[in-house]
Amino acid sequence: MVPNYILHPNTSTLIGPQRRRPAMPGSYFELYIHLIWTVKNREHLLTPDIEKPIIDIIKRKAASQKARVIAIGNTIDHIHLLVSIHPDTIISKMLKEMKAASSYYVNHILGKTLYWQEGYGALTVSKQGYEKVRAYVENQKAHHSQNNIEELYEISSDTDKSDTATLSR
Repeated sequence: MVPNYILHPNTSTLIGPQRRRPAMPGSYFELYIHLIWTVKNREHLLTPDIEKPIIDIIKRKAASQKARVIAIGNTIDHIHLLVSIHPDTIISKMLKEMKAASSYYVNHILGKTLYWQEGYGALTVSKQGYEKVRAYVENQKAHHSQNNIEELYEISSDTDKSDTATLSR
């Protein structure tokens, strides 16, 4: 620790007697996360007429949380999202806002029904696996219609806990 400086508890920034100093200006990061979440009780509610508004809301909420949507795909009962996130992004907060805003819009603005299951699946994605995951997310409908799904990529909060061993693959 530098004398007469303290470490800010929330930002890990050194704070001196007169000023704050940024921690590592020009930092490099490349963080990809594959997110999966489901409609409550796996009901078939993600119909074509509400897909576009939900996708727009998800993209806006991601941007507000320092994340960029790379790919998004869904079936009638769940959503897959590949995002690039900033180190400051809190995944649980981002997902909470996406779920809340999209269900509010569908329920109150469109007058339809949409409730999300509690929880979500979040998987880190390597540079080597990036293209495979992006393609999988973008082609959700085709994968499910052909029953060509990757179990690891389908994990979400309603997945049996004994399945978590597959995460080590």
